[in-house]
This record gives sequence, C-alpha cells and structure tokens, in this order.
Amino acid sequence: MFAYSCSFVRNVVKLLVFLVLPSNVFAQVLPVKDAKLNYRIIGFSFPDIPANANSKLEIAEGYYNNIDSFQKNIITTQKCNKNRVVAKCLHSVNNIPGG
Repeated sequence: MFAYSCSFVRNVVKLLVFLVLPSNVFAQVLPVKDAKLNYRIIGFSFPDIPANANSKLEIAEGYYNNIDSFQKNIITTQKCNKNRVVAKCLHSVNNIPGG
C-alpha cells in the first residue's frame, strides 16, 4: 500500500512539472499591437581597447561638430572594457542618418 501511494505521488508530481514547466519556459512579454518602441538597442565595435583602459561610450541625441554641444545632449553613458558594446538608448534617436 505504501509503495502504491509513493508511486502515485511521483506520477502526480511528474504531471504537474510537465504541465507547469512549458508555460514558464515559453513565457514572453510582447508589446501591444501597434505599440511604439521607446528605445533602440545599438551594437558598436571599436579597435582593440587595452585591458587597463578606462573607456566609456557616450551617445548624444543629434549631430554635433563640437564637444560642448555633444556633452549637453548625452542621453546614455556606458563603461566599456571590450571592443564590442551593445547599448540601449532610451530616447528616440531621430537626427542620426537612417535613424
């Protein structure tokens, strides 16, 4: 009798795992139809950066010819110690050609 109840409990646990696991594995959040995306994910690559370098990636909205205007419009800053970075821009970057 005890062996029967353990086997039954194991089967119930397997069934619950079988039913619950796929819903957790395939769960995802999708935007509402016709929703506007308020950020962009942009990939950057650079020449090799020395391991001890203190580098950072700064992104400004717009197109600027001098450093002062650029620094006033920075929308994101990210430290980078590798020659590839993926950055998330929270604002629309409309003034960049192709943006």
